[in-house]
Amino acid sequence: MKILVGGGPVDEAAGKYMGADLVCKDAQQTVDFCKKAMGVK
Repeated sequence: MKILVGGGPVDEAAGKYMGADLVCKDAQQTVDFCKKAMGVK
């Protein structure tokens, strides 16, 4: 299981504090990561 967090107010330090695997800057980055992780083109 991967934990993704993100959005405007979330930065790398907050993600590290929460134990997130990835901090995404926006929804599109999240979608791109998920597609890559799932092997979807």
